Amino acid sequence: MVHMDQKVQKFKIFGKKVTSEPKHMLAAHIRGHLPRAAFSRATLVKRGSNMSAIKQPNCLLIEPNIPNRLLMGPGPSNMTAEIRRSQSQSLLGHLDPNFLKIMDDVKEGLRYAFQTNNALTFAISGTG
Repeated sequence: MVHMDQKVQKFKIFGKKVTSEPKHMLAAHIRGHLPRAAFSRATLVKRGSNMSAIKQPNCLLIEPNIPNRLLMGPGPSNMTAEIRRSQSQSLLGHLDPNFLKIMDDVKEGLRYAFQTNNALTFAISGTG
């Protein structure tokens, strides 16, 4: 917090209005809009901060060392043009007449596959 006898400065960072109060400075620092030095303890003390005397951890004083890695997971992967075109189409809702027709066709196919005339045949996903 800023002491009452100090004037709070107002300025803009990337078009956002902020003040020189520590909470605004911290928010700007976290978003990467201020260098680390702008939010150092010495700077805050000069501004009149009444922060407790908790020492800044050493891990915050050095740049993170994250090695480059080749990710071999299931994705993301390149898509074919056919898939990209398909995903650019509008969605088919569960109450759309076309969707209901597809579901009826699936139920008919299941009745044939399981050789049943059961009217309650319904395709459903589950864990068993």
